Amino acid sequence: MYKAKGELHKQELGPIGEAQIVPTVEKQPAVHMPSEGGEQPPQQEKRQRKRRQAHILLVFCAVFLVVGGVALGIYFDRWESGSINVDELTSLSIVLNTNSHPETITTNCTTVGELLSEQRIRLSENDYIGLDMEQALYDGMQIWLRLAVPITVMADGESYEFESQPITVSEVLAQLDITLGAMDEVSLPLLQYIYQPTTIEVHRVWTQEETVEEAIEQPEVSQEFTYLAPGSSEVVSPGREGLQQSRYLVTYRDGEEIGRELLESEVVREPVERVIGYGPSTEPVSSGPDSRLTATTESGATFYYTESFTVEATAYTWTGNRTATGTWPQVGTIAVDPDIIPLGTEVYVVGYGFATAEDTGGAINEYIIDLYMDTEAECLSWGRQDTQIYILAE
Repeated sequence: MYKAKGELHKQELGPIGEAQIVPTVEKQPAVHMPSEGGEQPPQQEKRQRKRRQAHILLVFCAVFLVVGGVALGIYFDRWESGSINVDELTSLSIVLNTNSHPETITTNCTTVGELLSEQRIRLSENDYIGLDMEQALYDGMQIWLRLAVPITVMADGESYEFESQPITVSEVLAQLDITLGAMDEVSLPLLQYIYQPTTIEVHRVWTQEETVEEAIEQPEVSQEFTYLAPGSSEVVSPGREGLQQSRYLVTYRDGEEIGRELLESEVVREPVERVIGYGPSTEPVSSGPDSRLTATTESGATFYYTESFTVEATAYTWTGNRTATGTWPQVGTIAVDPDIIPLGTEVYVVGYGFATAEDTGGAINEYIIDLYMDTEAECLSWGRQDTQIYILAE
């Protein structure tokens, strides 16, 4: 059954009594058929053009959104779908061990060279990696880098600078041909590895034995002398410092002494006390006409004497022998001719001072005396000269 042009046509109806429901067909608007030349009506062509423009605009917007999304993904180096990072699905986990400092890196690089470029690591001729730059990366891969570091070594007054991969302090010194003595000191342990810019200091330490002569301080005493006038005082005997020889073990560090250990000491010459004489509080009783003769020392002290005469005086110094009277010679000891000046006599020699006749000599005859002095230079300075000698009163 079908309906056309508002008419109901019956086709092969069933038996009478069976109801047939005939659907109602809405009346379609009249459709204009194209003419024989194939042209469409103007109104329908306009509608199709509007639909085509809308479709093009939608396609352009879709393309723009896709391209924009791709650009943003490239710029931020990731694609996200929901909460899943696209990089996480394709990235590799690499352990980069730089100078024994491991670091886990997640990357999308495919080769060792790309990874180093990504990490901004530029290798120099002193660096070591042991891998080809084109070697492919794989998940869990470990890459060992030994990057050169600047090292400064200061030794023997010189400064050495160079770059090296991580090596021990001992290897650094070996490369510079710096050998260490048994006592030398290094600012860092020899087995320590150097992973960062470092300065190493080498200190030279050594010991040596030294023997030195040291002065022994002389004591000083004051004593009354009857030949000095009351109120007068004078250095009767200048005495001298003692002398000892000491042997030390001296430790030096870079040429500067840092320690001294005494090994042994020997007294070469005992100190002789310095005697300051002063006159008695009362004048001595005169025992004769000559006992009251007075004279004045060069420093102004007054003394008593019994006689005075001119002598030729020479000088001598330490000989290592005792005097004729058994004493050790010292400043204030003179050698005389006992027939002119008896041994033990106390005298005053102008230009020399108070002295005691304690020694003799083969060349000391009559009015020749020999004066003891501490040094040869003093003897040469004195030479041979005439001087006045006073025999002091008792």
